Amino acid sequence: MTTIARALFLLLTSDAGRSELSVGRREPLAAGAVTDLVLLRRVELEDGKDPRVRVVDASPVGDPALDHVLAGLGELEGKRLSALVGHRRLDPTDLLAEQLVAEGVLEERRGLFGVRVVPVDGHQEEALRAHLAAAVGGEVEPTAGDAAVLGVLRALDVAHRLLRDHLPGVTRRQLRDRIDEISQGVPTLDAVRRSYDAMQAALVATMIVPMVIAGS
Repeated sequence: MTTIARALFLLLTSDAGRSELSVGRREPLAAGAVTDLVLLRRVELEDGKDPRVRVVDASPVGDPALDHVLAGLGELEGKRLSALVGHRRLDPTDLLAEQLVAEGVLEERRGLFGVRVVPVDGHQEEALRAHLAAAVGGEVEPTAGDAAVLGVLRALDVAHRLLRDHLPGVTRRQLRDRIDEISQGVPTLDAVRRSYDAMQAALVATMIVPMVIAGS
């Protein structure tokens, strides 16, 4: 699968180029990028529900969005995860959009309110949804990246809405339980178990409460 941050950008961007969330995508995209860097062993998390993040290898990984976040983590060394995923310095949104436009996956479209990036044909996002649904259904072996993407979608409470067309008959509760099961059943995720749990806690702290307030 592609990077976690890139997968989340595609999944959380509507056909109109807007966020699929009631607020922006900065926090989940930053959380995805940090998880990518944990998997790449560039950063480590301390123990605890809201751990501090430590850079253990500052060498670039060759991905502009991830390298941007890695550099930002170096500048913000010692901050807790909940503060980092909401920090503007770590926002990878524009770089992810630029990469996907350069690759022809997205295109820029000008409107009355500025420039938006929209899917060219939606093929990559559809393939991604189908792959995640197959992982949920047990048709393919889920990877650590799959588990992380599904975990972020679960934390944002959008997993069922985004995947239900590929999972007919699966209820919201069943999907939540299956995602939790996947997170426990991926051997390669053992080393980043704490980051998965911490990401969910951080997203709840930085995203869910503002979303509730915005919707009230």
